[in-house]
Amino acid sequence: MEATLTAYEALRLFRERAGLTQFATAKKLGITQPNLLSLIETGKYNPNAKLVAKIEEHFAIPASEWKAAA
Repeated sequence: MEATLTAYEALRLFRERAGLTQFATAKKLGITQPNLLSLIETGKYNPNAKLVAKIEEHFAIPASEWKAAA
């Protein structure tokens, strides 16, 4: 059974698999608030649709396909 990842779980997983730091990923996504990516990855902040779209574009995986791929 495949589990759907939340936006923050998917972001952290994709970032780690790409070997990127939070800082590098935030810069690529246009996030200017220093701790925002950390807040998203820990589930303390829900990204808006615009940011989710940037995550989808950057990692080339639509949010509808964010599945746990162990």
